[in-house]
Order: sequence, then C-alpha cells, then structure tokens
Amino acid sequence: MISNDGCNFFEWLDPALPKHYKDTLWNMKLRIDDLLVRNDQVVELQKKVEKHKLLRKAEKELAEARIQELLIEIERCFLEQGGYADVPFGMVFWDGLLGD
Repeated sequence: MISNDGCNFFEWLDPALPKHYKDTLWNMKLRIDDLLVRNDQVVELQKKVEKHKLLRKAEKELAEARIQELLIEIERCFLEQGGYADVPFGMVFWDGLLGD
C-alpha cells in the first residue's frame, strides 16, 4: 500500500498477473460476449416460433369456421333440392365423403 502525499488516500498495488492468467481472463470475456449474442439470437428465434404458432392457430380456426360455413351452405342447398326426408343430412353427406 502506498500513501499518496499524506492526503489519507491509499492505493493498493497488486503484483502483475502472469500472461496466461490475462489470456485466460480475456478468452473468458470473449466467450461470455459470444454467449450473450447467442442468447439474444435464441430469444429472437423463440419469439418468432411463438408468433408462428399463433398464426397457425388463427389459420386453423379460420379454416374450421369456413368448413362450418360450407357445411351449412351444402345442407341448405341439399334441403332446397328436397333432400332425404328420413335420413339426417350429416349421415348422407359424410357417407358420401367416405364413399359408403
């Protein structure tokens, strides 16, 4: 410890680190910086995946709603053409799709 001109301020003097310690610390810093960048990239990819999942869910819901609309339209057309009085529409329609 060295006194700095009697002003009650002290500065610690540590011995210099050997080169391999400095190199190790520098390499650790570089690795940490790299990991931080990669972590940010992973976070961004996770956000994109979640957004994609939400879009796919919305697309699926829209497709299901459209299918329901088309089934109602088909049933309406079927009934307008007379339909089968004793067979529920769903059975006729699905049997036709399945080839029965």
